[in-house]
Amino acid sequence: MRSEPTLTGPRESAPSDVDATSHGYFTVGAVKFALMSATTFGFYQLYWFYRNWRIIRDHEQSEISPFWRAFFAPVWTFSMGKHFTEQAKRRNLLLTLPVSALGVAYMLMNVIWRLPDPYALGAFLSFMPLLPFDRAARRLNGNGELAAPTHGRYSGWNIAWLIFGSLLLVLAVIASFLPESSA
Repeated sequence: MRSEPTLTGPRESAPSDVDATSHGYFTVGAVKFALMSATTFGFYQLYWFYRNWRIIRDHEQSEISPFWRAFFAPVWTFSMGKHFTEQAKRRNLLLTLPVSALGVAYMLMNVIWRLPDPYALGAFLSFMPLLPFDRAARRLNGNGELAAPTHGRYSGWNIAWLIFGSLLLVLAVIASFLPESSA
């Protein structure tokens, strides 16, 4: 059963409350998030965290470090989820986002790579607990409605990396099924 964040409540709010910034949160949509995460071996998730923490820092004029919050993303996932739910409350919107469950799932998915091959390949699915966060950010950007991703289109660099990263991913999968040689 898939748990999606839901947002209900009044659709009207003050213009300054509509977006986290003039452009809203950094969102990409499920397909792009999945493809970019898998082909970058999880680094795209860190980029997604960095961009959103930077938006939060700039909007709140706080002293947080987006780089370190992205670097330690599994720990700061809970805080980002709390931020999203607080933003929804401020706008009189109900955001149902199972932050604790998703945060724990993301933490666990980030340690799967330590398992022996081929089980370590499960780490390529570590983006899955973050999909509801991206969806919640899209709902916040749309003030309750599901807004289009702010960065849903594929740039030339995205396409180039998808091609290169896909080749690396295929090699990694093949290598994980090869028997170890004792040299």
